[in-house]
Amino acid sequence: MNMKTIFLLLTVLLTGASWSQEWRDSLSHARSLYKKGEYQKALKYYKSSQQLAPEGVDLSEEEGQTAYRAGDYPGAEKAFGRATARQKDAKRKSAAYNNLGSSRMKQENYQGAEDAFKEALRLDPSNETARQNLAEAKRKRKQKEQQQNQQQQNNQQQNQQQQQNQNQQQQQSSGQQGKEQQQQQQNSQNQQQQSNQNNSRKQGKEQQKLADKQTDRKLDDLMRQEMDTKKRLDGSKGNSNGKAAKKDW
Repeated sequence: MNMKTIFLLLTVLLTGASWSQEWRDSLSHARSLYKKGEYQKALKYYKSSQQLAPEGVDLSEEEGQTAYRAGDYPGAEKAFGRATARQKDAKRKSAAYNNLGSSRMKQENYQGAEDAFKEALRLDPSNETARQNLAEAKRKRKQKEQQQNQQQQNNQQQNQQQQQNQNQQQQQSSGQQGKEQQQQQQNSQNQQQQSNQNNSRKQGKEQQKLADKQTDRKLDDLMRQEMDTKKRLDGSKGNSNGKAAKKDW
């Protein structure tokens, strides 16, 4: 073996040792933070440790527990989902499904939680925690369905009430319009009647004036006739008197 080969081997061994030490340090720090209750920080180190971990090392359960305690329920669901796929032991697989169901419960995915708890019981019928969680998931699911049904009924009632109010408003509006139209018609009729009355009065006055003019003309004619008659009479008397006066003179 030449020096170059020896150097390469030493380099690989040293690099592997350094990489292995980095992974162990990251995992150790993650567990230390978890014990202190600093779950958000611990979760970051668990994720880093999983990326650095040797092939075959699975930290999904620890990562899931940390995410769950940190309040990252979607992250916990993903981690426990990986754990259910990687676990071979039936009891540990059952525990992973139970944790998966608990993560779904926190997200109010009660049907998904039921499915996970049922699978946990199928793998380990003695898992009483999963059995109790299954009963709680069913109760929560039914409660949620009842609330949703009640909300739908309330929405339907509100929609019906709104529709009734709109219909009433339309009826009132139509009634008001009808009253306004009637009032307008009545006003128009009154105006027409007033106009007819005014026209009648005007025509009556004109007819009266015409009658008065005709009467005046008749009176004038009678007066002229009377004056003419009187003149004739006066003229006859005047001639007779004149003759008599002449004769006496």
